[in-house]
Amino acid sequence: MTRPVTSRIVSENPTLSGLTMGVTRQGTGGTPNLWFEDLERGQVYPLGSVTAERDEMLAFARRYDPQWIHLDEEKMRASSWGGLIAPGMWTAAAVMRLYVDSFLSRAAPDSSPGMEELRWLAPVYPGDRLDAFLTVLETRPSSRGDHLGTVRLQVIANKGSDPVIRMTSRGWFYRRPS
Repeated sequence: MTRPVTSRIVSENPTLSGLTMGVTRQGTGGTPNLWFEDLERGQVYPLGSVTAERDEMLAFARRYDPQWIHLDEEKMRASSWGGLIAPGMWTAAAVMRLYVDSFLSRAAPDSSPGMEELRWLAPVYPGDRLDAFLTVLETRPSSRGDHLGTVRLQVIANKGSDPVIRMTSRGWFYRRPS
């Protein structure tokens, strides 16, 4: 797995376990236990894994990215790729789901001003298992108001030890209420 050299894995923040403040945020609508103040540069959060299912990839490609490289198995077997490959946006969506389920579902997010980078680094084939990790790259106060902080994040998903996708973005997260 590719991880930043200066990182520390964070699975749970014991000082926040059981925290209930009666505050709900968008996403799951649950009570957050991860606020802007809890996010520090260098933290790495495991997001879980997803397996590229052939039928799901094909259905996505038919609807949103109907290129032959995602749909024509016979031609792809004979190509230099050696087989059907997942649409890049399927990979991004699958990794986004991991981010929402494993991180945003327990955090206090507001929204995001957008992506800085989206890179496909290697092809994803049916049956490939992708393991994703989120790294906090930077935190700073938000110009949108004192109630928010801006967090620069990077999500990388690996197939074995090889990264297949890298997404870098900024998100606004609520500060812990007083």
